[in-house]
Amino acid sequence: GYASCSASTQTPGLRHRIEGNGASTVLFVDAGDGLTLRSVEVLNGGNSNLLAGGGIWKNGSGVVSIHDSVIRNNVAQLGGGIAVTGNGAMVLLYKGTVVRNNQALK
Repeated sequence: GYASCSASTQTPGLRHRIEGNGASTVLFVDAGDGLTLRSVEVLNGGNSNLLAGGGIWKNGSGVVSIHDSVIRNNVAQLGGGIAVTGNGAMVLLYKGTVVRNNQALK
């Protein structure tokens, strides 16, 4: 990640946190939309009542690309860390990405 918005070079090992506080899906990406994540932590999303994707829920066509990031400590009925639903949905995990300590309850 970058230390600030004005930084021109990346700071090795720096990851920005996107936290769900156990309330809902941290990032929901709907049909036709895409998203690229670089050097972030997606954590503490969802709860036992959430249907899918405590951390990231990609629904329908489009691609989510995740680079050098951590998806951790998320909970949902299906796909605790990452849920992929609907036709044409894709999530691509690239080098340096770790998905750990997530819980799918079904």
